[in-house]
Amino acid sequence: MYGIGMRVPAPYPVKQSIVANQVAILGLQEGWGVDFIRAAYRHWLQLGQETGDEPNLSESLNEIGQDPGRVLKLVGDGAADKLLAEETDRARALGIFGSPTFSVGGELFWGDDRLEDAVSWYRHGRVVKQ
Repeated sequence: MYGIGMRVPAPYPVKQSIVANQVAILGLQEGWGVDFIRAAYRHWLQLGQETGDEPNLSESLNEIGQDPGRVLKLVGDGAADKLLAEETDRARALGIFGSPTFSVGGELFWGDDRLEDAVSWYRHGRVVKQ
């Protein structure tokens, strides 16, 4: 649907997703998180490299111009733990229990197939048939 190639089955469940989340949250703070997320998912879903583990981590970080040694040291030192815990607490407070979930004005839309409904809610205060 989105024109993104995939190698099926991709490794799942992902054993090291917490590490990928820690790298991503650190990257979001530093301004390169979205690029990392895209690269890590591409390596996972197209190359079969489990996200949060090697070689996905280092290859994805190198691909976006980040030094894996520096980033993984920060993650290993716990720099991302607090950030990730805070974001998880914010999500729980909104009632989010899975992904993708969109929260618009206190209304939750769960699943990628509800993205257009979330946009409509944002624009019109309700879901409008397009």
